[in-house]
Amino acid sequence: MVAERTNANGSRKFKRLLDEENWDGLVELYKNALRLKRRTPDELELLLQLGEIVWKKIGDLTGAERYFRRVRLADPKRLEMLQFYKCFFESEGNWKKYYSTLSTLRGVVVDDERMPLAAEMARVAREELKSPEKAIDVWKSVLKSDSGSEQARAALLELYLEAGKWNALLEHYKDEIARRGNPRLDEDRAEVVDLHLKMVDIYRDRLKLDVMVIQTYNAILQVDPDNEDAIDALTERFEKARRWN
Repeated sequence: MVAERTNANGSRKFKRLLDEENWDGLVELYKNALRLKRRTPDELELLLQLGEIVWKKIGDLTGAERYFRRVRLADPKRLEMLQFYKCFFESEGNWKKYYSTLSTLRGVVVDDERMPLAAEMARVAREELKSPEKAIDVWKSVLKSDSGSEQARAALLELYLEAGKWNALLEHYKDEIARRGNPRLDEDRAEVVDLHLKMVDIYRDRLKLDVMVIQTYNAILQVDPDNEDAIDALTERFEKARRWN
């Protein structure tokens, strides 16, 4: 009976403090409860609740970190704790730990939240860590799970161009051509021809591979036999090389 009355009094006090939005009072209430629940299964939940009040209601990230740190040691993949550290490391400008926290979060959150986290990871890698390679790896991992992601493909294209990764860019264009299969509509053929022409630019201007330039122009003629740009370019090259046959 005494224990029931104590629990009832505690519940009424909690409700009163909550109704009054007396966050400092709630913190003291949770601290007292935490002293009684040390080394028990309830300790982790109390630490989370206490940390969230100090973080979200009082706005003291440094104070809240003391409690979330203990949660982190006990359960490194706890969602609420990771969400806190996402804000904490961002506020400190600690981009390495922020990036690492985002990476862990991607494996914990539901599917709908993974793409925004991937986009944020790529942004941090590119803008804050100055590592386009890390950003490329992020978008590649997105494509592994969602091969049709236009956002990932567009981001990779931009990163390859920015970093001058010509061989990777060629593979990207080849993949785009393969995705379109055997184009029948004029607009689809035009897209494939345009991708081949971009490959020509790389082979000719960046990699200086004349053989591949000729092969790529020939590939254009397989898609569009009357393509004047390809015919003129091949004619000019064959004349210079005196390849009369």
